[in-house]
Amino acid sequence: MAEEKPSFEDARTIIDMVRTHFYSQNPQMGYLMFRVDSIKKNGSDGVWVVICSYLESFGSNKRIYYKLKVNLNNGSFGDNNIIEEVDAKKEISGS
Repeated sequence: MAEEKPSFEDARTIIDMVRTHFYSQNPQMGYLMFRVDSIKKNGSDGVWVVICSYLESFGSNKRIYYKLKVNLNNGSFGDNNIIEEVDAKKEISGS
């Protein structure tokens, strides 16, 4: 069974929601190369699992990854957890 992906409009809405959520908590994230890495259907109606990341600090090589659930129906967030810390140089080079 193929993994369900969001429509273009839903993806844009989810990305905007996540970015607003994280920027409101940490306004400097715009300088820390914040990005949404993946969006996958959770199985629940309207709930998506989002993986996003940002650099640990300005000039750092360490990228911190978060996994959170976004309910597109009511705009709520759940299960906001750090899942991994990766050296960004290794991530880019693949080693």
